[in-house]
Amino acid sequence: LFTENTMGVLDRHDPYEPLFLVHAFHIAHDPLQVPKHWEQLFAWIDNDVRRKYVAMVNYMDDVVGLIVAKLKSKMMWENSLVILCSDNGGPTYESVGANNRPLKGGKLSNWEGGIRVNALASGGVIPSSKRGTKLDDYI
Repeated sequence: LFTENTMGVLDRHDPYEPLFLVHAFHIAHDPLQVPKHWEQLFAWIDNDVRRKYVAMVNYMDDVVGLIVAKLKSKMMWENSLVILCSDNGGPTYESVGANNRPLKGGKLSNWEGGIRVNALASGGVIPSSKRGTKLDDYI
């Protein structure tokens, strides 16, 4: 539903007008449910919980690819800023298969693994000199 809505918004949007769009994934949470197609891609992972979690993250990656492709097809990519971030570290408790190593802790904790997350900025508005660079600071 979320992906269909986002793609519909992009389909209907006039590419010459500004757009602020948030696509918030809800999939990487309990309960661990992912379409069988994505889970089967990771059949080599023996741990059922970890396999489902990895498949859920892969599903998100595929959807980000669809959104980027849509922005490019509508000639909106060069004027876009895409930010990917998390609200907290991955859940490391037994029922969910996240992994925050080498950081200690995870979701629901105040350890670095619970509050320190990766983020990514991409899109045509990123200056060429900054593309592919890494920022080690806190943001």
